Amino acid sequence: IGIGLLWWNEGNNVRNIQSVNEGMKNYTDIKADKIDSKYDGKLVATHGKLSVTGTISDDEFSISTNSAALLRKVEMYQWQEDCDADDNCTYEKQWSDELIDSSEFKEAGHNNPDAMIYESEKFVSDNVMLGAFTLPDKLIEQLSTKHKIKELSEDVAANHNMTLTNNYYYTNVVDGKAEIGNIRISFYDNNAKVVSVLAMQTDDTFKIYKTKKGKDFFKIYEDNYNGYDMFMIITKQNNFGKWLLRIVGTLLVISGIGSLFSPLTLLMNKIPVLGSIVNGATGLVSFVLGLGISLIVIAIAWFRFRPLLSIVLIVVVIALIIGLKFLPKKEEIKETEKTSQN
Repeated sequence: IGIGLLWWNEGNNVRNIQSVNEGMKNYTDIKADKIDSKYDGKLVATHGKLSVTGTISDDEFSISTNSAALLRKVEMYQWQEDCDADDNCTYEKQWSDELIDSSEFKEAGHNNPDAMIYESEKFVSDNVMLGAFTLPDKLIEQLSTKHKIKELSEDVAANHNMTLTNNYYYTNVVDGKAEIGNIRISFYDNNAKVVSVLAMQTDDTFKIYKTKKGKDFFKIYEDNYNGYDMFMIITKQNNFGKWLLRIVGTLLVISGIGSLFSPLTLLMNKIPVLGSIVNGATGLVSFVLGLGISLIVIAIAWFRFRPLLSIVLIVVVIALIIGLKFLPKKEEIKETEKTSQN
């Protein structure tokens, strides 16, 4: 699994880099207040004032706001299990907007409901403009909804057999104390004043720009950015994901190699001093071999595109292998065992 993840990650990283390079070569910064048909079908970057005509509503709870997006957030009070490496588990009650499956809990008696009576939902306006451009729903859906709406109604709460407390609608809360299965609902909208878009211009709106490597550019950011700035943001996000998966993949490879030594370490643990030496040695060998294999996978994946980087990685692997020669030899371990017995 670790090797497969590393291989996919490096291939994906190469495609990301090539796609960003393609995008930076082909995009054009344009003004949002005027539509120029010569950019139809081309990748463009623009920014400006976000304007919304009319209101957007959650009719079920009679919430309306003059915003591009509105979120109904539904949470349930549930049990959460937290177990350590030795399967010692603790259980805490918490609010969660996702159902927590209690059927797999280690200990009985901590049961969560298997459904919520209401669901979270995001609503988007169909009258959102960026200058002269109409923003499509799929772009609007990317906008954040972090601004909490505080104008809730006691009447609406009563109509749903709920209570209103601290800008939440609650179900079945007695004396201010929540119980497992209670629901609370809050509402949030988007309050961005300016946005930036990186996408393909199509008439007076935007569509997905697909690169030759199959990557999409269809982004909206809640600030004033030119095209270069947005590509730098995308590059940073790609790099974070790349290194995260590299670390996870390498740890999986090291763990897999370590598991091969499990029978040996279990056997050697019966001999006090020898067991600790073998555990340390096998741990180090697992780390070195796992790191070496991971670097080789990365090097092979990169050889076509950056041969110099691949050569450097291979040299590092060779150095790691040579370093294994400095581990305690079999004779040295036996000598240590004799010393401990004496």
